[in-house]
Amino acid sequence: MHGDEYDSGYLTHPPVENEQQEKAKEKPRRHYMLLAWLVLFAVSIVMAVAFLPRTMASIEESGVLPLLREWQSRSESAVSPDYRTVEAALFFPTSSSGDIQNVTLYQKRTGSGLYHDTMEALLAGPDRDALARGAITRIPSGTRLIGLTVSYSIAYIDLSEEFLAAFKNSASPMLPNPAYHQILHTMKKTGLRDIVLLIDGVPLKDVLEKM
Repeated sequence: MHGDEYDSGYLTHPPVENEQQEKAKEKPRRHYMLLAWLVLFAVSIVMAVAFLPRTMASIEESGVLPLLREWQSRSESAVSPDYRTVEAALFFPTSSSGDIQNVTLYQKRTGSGLYHDTMEALLAGPDRDALARGAITRIPSGTRLIGLTVSYSIAYIDLSEEFLAAFKNSASPMLPNPAYHQILHTMKKTGLRDIVLLIDGVPLKDVLEKM
């Protein structure tokens, strides 16, 4: 009996001692791994600080930053959450050939709808990029939009009398006219099928007959 008890006690104690020894060995390993990670992190920070000025200088010299800022500005305008801008496809003739070209501009919304904002953008004339591509406008400077209504896909556009300057130097004061076609092409791009122009509330054709 004594021998059995001694043997049983002898067999149960050593595993406990081995487990404690293994735990004691694992603690230094964890400390070494943590220290290695800290050293690696510190080296990364030092390298980033050392090379950051050189990297930023290279990026600025490449001219990428201005392009990214311009792209971001246009992207924010195109999908502005408060809908302050509208993407308008406008038509302007070219100074060299006179052919009408499609130009996309970003026009501030006035709250009156797509047709109204598109017309306002057209009256404002080509922007700097469009001018660099040779775009011009046949719509006389100072022409204002008085009103615009749409019925059965036809836009009734009331303009100020400044628009009549587009017809004064033409061989025939009657339609068709480059300024008229510029408006027609632009408004058709919005999905309309035709336009009717008015001058201070009077149909343009009636005004032209009296000129």
